[in-house]
Amino acid sequence: MNAQFDVNGVILETERLILRPWQISDLDDFYEYASVPGVGERAGWPHHENKDKSLEILNKFINEKKTFAICFKETGKVIGSLGIEKYNPEDRLKEFSNLKGREIGYVLSKDYWRQGLMTEAVKKVISYLFNDLDYDFLLCGAYDFNKESKRVQEKCGFIPYRKLIFDTILGTKEPGILSLLLNPNKQIELDYSLPKTLIIKGYEYIDLRLNPEWKGRSAKWFSSKWHVDEEAYLAEMDKYISHINDYGWYICVKDNHIIGGVGVITNDFHERKDLYPNVCALYVEEEYRGKRIAKDLLQIVIDDAKKYNINKLYLLTDHDCFYEQYGWQFYCMTKNDYEDYSSRLYVYNVE
Repeated sequence: MNAQFDVNGVILETERLILRPWQISDLDDFYEYASVPGVGERAGWPHHENKDKSLEILNKFINEKKTFAICFKETGKVIGSLGIEKYNPEDRLKEFSNLKGREIGYVLSKDYWRQGLMTEAVKKVISYLFNDLDYDFLLCGAYDFNKESKRVQEKCGFIPYRKLIFDTILGTKEPGILSLLLNPNKQIELDYSLPKTLIIKGYEYIDLRLNPEWKGRSAKWFSSKWHVDEEAYLAEMDKYISHINDYGWYICVKDNHIIGGVGVITNDFHERKDLYPNVCALYVEEEYRGKRIAKDLLQIVIDDAKKYNINKLYLLTDHDCFYEQYGWQFYCMTKNDYEDYSSRLYVYNVE
């Protein structure tokens, strides 16, 4: 959950910097660096075209009480900002439900880049939030093009946590990484939610609609596991990628190799044509089993089904006592189209 934070009365000092609450008298310094093209844009906001805009944002800093002014100690000049922001979506990142933390964001005057100053400021704020305020975790995002911000995070101990598309104030969508830092003074284990965007486990979940370049390799991989013609997989994937339907196809990738996957089709070759869509082809390479990849893949299917207003999902299997642990319920036995035997059909109520 988002922790409480109030910057008023807080002054932090490093070898070269002082971090303190903003003051109206900081307006000229603020406008000086915020008006430079390319500074704000690296954080997703447009550079200030006039001092009135800087005054508007400065008043927000003062009233919202969550942003430090970064002052260069030698001159007293304000050279940047560091915000202790609320993270979103708080209600969906369930791994933090019983923990307290925030997301930090920062901007530095272009005249002071590449001197290690932002790393110095961030490390001091981390120490304050973890040691003085007893936070459990911190988040910090960076667009893919902002290599400098990523380096600051790495130097401060953050590790890549989620691969996201960020909406910016500029009205653009920017791919980037949300990174995570846990309080090293505590033993914290997280049960991660929303697996589709997770990268912290060392592997990545890929939606073929968003990454169609994986289609060919994926079809070949699924075909090798289930001995169904590769063209059949390509046909179903094309329907999803081209928005003919919203029956998704997903893979799990580690070191550029597919280690798991799952798909959704209308019917998984059984006589109950009235029960659809069907989750199919769930498979995890043997050496990666027991790492919750199957659970994550199923959860991605469920999350997207909800997004696409699909109320029920069905799944044909010969397993029992496996899918029940993930919330699936046995529905009935049904005959296979091409085999003279019946299999178990499960249902998942998405809503």
